Amino acid sequence: MRNIFNLDLDQRKDGNENRLDGDCFVVGRTNDTLADQLHSCAREKASLDARAQLPAFYKASESGLTIAVAAVVLLALNSRPLLTGLITDQPLILLAGIAALAALIFLRRHEPAYLKKRKATAEYALAEKQNSALVHQAYSHFGVPDDAVSIDVLGRPYHLRKGREVKDNTMNSANLDYINYEYKAYVKKNRLYLANAEANFAIPLKNITGILPVKRRMALSGWNKDISPQSPEYKKYHIAGSEGKISARCMSVRIENYNGDWEILVPNYDAQVIADLTGLELPA
Repeated sequence: MRNIFNLDLDQRKDGNENRLDGDCFVVGRTNDTLADQLHSCAREKASLDARAQLPAFYKASESGLTIAVAAVVLLALNSRPLLTGLITDQPLILLAGIAALAALIFLRRHEPAYLKKRKATAEYALAEKQNSALVHQAYSHFGVPDDAVSIDVLGRPYHLRKGREVKDNTMNSANLDYINYEYKAYVKKNRLYLANAEANFAIPLKNITGILPVKRRMALSGWNKDISPQSPEYKKYHIAGSEGKISARCMSVRIENYNGDWEILVPNYDAQVIADLTGLELPA
């Protein structure tokens, strides 16, 4: 079974650099001029995002505090009597550990707001405005309706090794399973459409056979919603992590096509959208 939104990096040798595995489902693409403008804007945003990342001292503080907390926990576990030995013999170390834990929690809780503040510049706002205008132009070209719903779908770059998919090193080094991509989802003429600024995919509803749970949690890069994954609205989905990297349960939308079996991987917090559009039921 193949994921529509995965990318075979080895196909670049054939001159199809940006063709996803599920290219057979594409029913529309942006023209070259708009595509070039979108890529240029994406590079500008990526540069601004890189400059807006957490500074080295922030990351170093988090790492140092994590090590300190782990060290105190180990001391507590090895003390005799268990834990109370540390309280009576080395209370200052225990207090230092508690303080380190409190500081670490503070940093983690304020990380999204800190990143948001670093992005609150006129330059970043202009790049966002330009990108939004280009994306809207692409959606108009595809005929995406105004009531289309934004959802996340999962894909990743990979290499084929002895007939098996192997994640690219960029994914391994970041400890990621998939990348979160935002698409507009809607149904028209008995087909499920998924559109982004570059291409529009269409899957006949009759070919979508079911929605099944993925057994393990997935580490995902990116968060495309306007509110935090830790907000009350998303609490029931048990999402871990911050806006830069999250861990979530996922669903597999199964598709039978003339050229084999396919799937669309969707995080659990957006699976209901697919269920509503297709009329399928989510697993209990």
